[in-house]
Amino acid sequence: MADLTADGFETLLERLGEDKTQAAEKYEELRLKLIKYFVWRGVSNLFADNLADETLDRLAKKLAEGVEIENINASTAETDNYDNFPDTFCGKQ
Repeated sequence: MADLTADGFETLLERLGEDKTQAAEKYEELRLKLIKYFVWRGVSNLFADNLADETLDRLAKKLAEGVEIENINASTAETDNYDNFPDTFCGKQ
């Protein structure tokens, strides 16, 4: 699991919107898109939820580390390859 920090999360929100309300709405939209994507890829809803959270955590961690990311949506597409997630996130034992 990515080690999400408050700074990382704040940085992600700042990149998503100009004010906290707008940023929170965009965060939730992006999270729901990721969940739908993972379900479409055959992951159960419960694990798709976990994978979406982990994807966003990894993205926030990259931002906190100073990685320059121009397009947040494109970056989540790169990060969301669930083959790279631990089996517990994908419902595998």
